[in-house]
Amino acid sequence: AELRYMQKERQIQFLKPVMIRKDANVSQTITGDHGTLYLDDKQQVQSVLLEDNIHGVADSISRGALRLDGAGKGRHSEVWAKRMDMGLDEKQHVRFVVAVGDVRLDSHGPSGRSQAQAPRLEMDMNGPNNTLKQARWKEGAKLTFTPLPTATKAQTRIITAEQIEMNMKEDGKELSSARTLTPGRVEMTGGGEPRRVLTARQIDARFGERDVMREVHAQGQVRTDSDPPATAKPSATGVPPAQR
Repeated sequence: AELRYMQKERQIQFLKPVMIRKDANVSQTITGDHGTLYLDDKQQVQSVLLEDNIHGVADSISRGALRLDGAGKGRHSEVWAKRMDMGLDEKQHVRFVVAVGDVRLDSHGPSGRSQAQAPRLEMDMNGPNNTLKQARWKEGAKLTFTPLPTATKAQTRIITAEQIEMNMKEDGKELSSARTLTPGRVEMTGGGEPRRVLTARQIDARFGERDVMREVHAQGQVRTDSDPPATAKPSATGVPPAQR
């Protein structure tokens, strides 16, 4: 809506900026109420600041999964935040992103829905072709992986911890692992199975193709709680759900 170029301060300020990136595999749009480009002595963009009502949308047609740019076969992703800082290299490629203020991600793909939220998100964009290499959700994080409605036997998995780290596979297209950097909790529900809860000092979830969780490793004060099967008869002794 408005642009102000401040040569002495090496800044370009925007009102209601809209940033668009498109290539053969992905279409990205990110908007906010205010934006500032910080320039170096060569008048190249050194960093970008977006503030207030940040909303990003990405759609892709290439095979892939939970990435900042949403790349994935038929994947649609949206992100919200109050503030976003981006650092660029000499070739004007984004190298890192820091988002703060009720950061939320909602991504729909061929394997189901992936959601994440935390007050702070730090992203390393040094993967192949500037894809997401690692993301750290901080200050109270929650990841939710919901299967497709047609996958009647699959379970919803919810990971919570003060800090959660997500790592991408080498090609930068799919999620490789998600681990808690602080004591964490995994809750598994649905799929016709009893509800299960796992807590430990550290939890490491490994993913297969299309971001499907395949393994969960836990260590340090590991505890599991399980509800009784739906077919179980009521206990006359009042014994609580199975605990280990």
